[in-house]
Amino acid sequence: MTKQDFWARGWPYEYTLKIDLDVPFLTEGDLYLWVETRIAILNRLNLLLDGWNYARTKHGWHFWFKIRAQRSLTDRELALLQLLLGDDHRRATFNLARAEAGSFKVFNVLFSKKLRKKWPMEKLILHVLRLIIAWSLFETVRELHEEVEL
Repeated sequence: MTKQDFWARGWPYEYTLKIDLDVPFLTEGDLYLWVETRIAILNRLNLLLDGWNYARTKHGWHFWFKIRAQRSLTDRELALLQLLLGDDHRRATFNLARAEAGSFKVFNVLFSKKLRKKWPMEKLILHVLRLIIAWSLFETVRELHEEVEL
């Protein structure tokens, strides 16, 4: 279907959800069954799967789901939806915090490589929160700069 078809049928909003599935021992059949259950979840939430892709990682799989919605979804709803679709719980924790801070779209990424430095979770959370605060301040300053005429 084309974008015009989706608009005409009442599904004008398009989003890409990113899911980190850390289960390495799944067969092709297991993966397709897992995707079918994600479709059931999306249907229950009145959302439409428009396409999907996946890639193998060291610890499992990365999935990208292109979905359609009849209304605009908030960053928090998108972060929660990724969790409901099976995203890694630690990643989901950070994404929900990012959504609350207004920086979800900037930081909602899947990594192909882990950071080499292993940090204790408390330090990592503080570091991520500092990044979120810094990004939020940057956005605020940028918005103020746009409002001020020189």
